Amino acid sequence: MSHPLTHVIASSQHESTLRDITADLIGLPANSEQGTETPNRSAQWVTRIGSDLDDDIGYYAKADSKAFQKAAEEVKNLKQKPTDDEMLKVYALFKQGTVGDCNTDRPGLLDLKGKAKWDAWNAKKGTAQGQAKEDYVKLVEELKAKYN
Repeated sequence: MSHPLTHVIASSQHESTLRDITADLIGLPANSEQGTETPNRSAQWVTRIGSDLDDDIGYYAKADSKAFQKAAEEVKNLKQKPTDDEMLKVYALFKQGTVGDCNTDRPGLLDLKGKAKWDAWNAKKGTAQGQAKEDYVKLVEELKAKYN
């Protein structure tokens, strides 16, 4: 998947603005006498930066995922069981981090545990998955400090 910045190059309406901005950033004259020399170098530079951003985003997503997976294992091995409220927070952040916004119907009247879990997860609606994973890792670290 390419970065949105690389798609700007293809748009003819943005070509001269992009060329001028990019040329200024890399120290080339905005309106070259040769005409095509500056835009080509600018386009190559912007494409390279877009690719670098994709690589960085992939790297950080993998790093976040590793910390999240590690936290998911560590929370299972606490020496003492956290409170029900703490466990609901753990559950809600885990579901928001892995699934995203709540996508199921609320459990029925007699399923008290299921309703509590659903309510906790649904309360996280709108939280980005990456943010939920970060919050999950932080919460697990707090629980480890408290219960280990």
